[in-house]
Amino acid sequence: MTPALLLAAALALPSWADPVALPPGVALVLPREANLEAGWTLPPSTAAPAEIETSFAVAPDGALWLVLDRQVVSVPERNASFAADRPFQQLLWIEGKPVVRSHEALGTFVA
Repeated sequence: MTPALLLAAALALPSWADPVALPPGVALVLPREANLEAGWTLPPSTAAPAEIETSFAVAPDGALWLVLDRQVVSVPERNASFAADRPFQQLLWIEGKPVVRSHEALGTFVA
């Protein structure tokens, strides 16, 4: 997991909040006046290595889509996570619909 993702996921803790678990060697320091709450976009997992590939895309409506390991997608603003049946290289939107491209195919996500 990249430091930028950790910062986005953990944010700052109010003085009364429980600490958010961070990987060893990572610290988060922000002013107490920041008035931010900490939370994870996706909960930490001991099964996922810290070196997991992370990228993102922005939907036409401005929603952030996080892509983890080229196969799992999280859309925090919609409280949704889903996975593709194969890794993909690119996520883009055509006529407002998400489309993924792999070396072999183009596809979309079906509910």
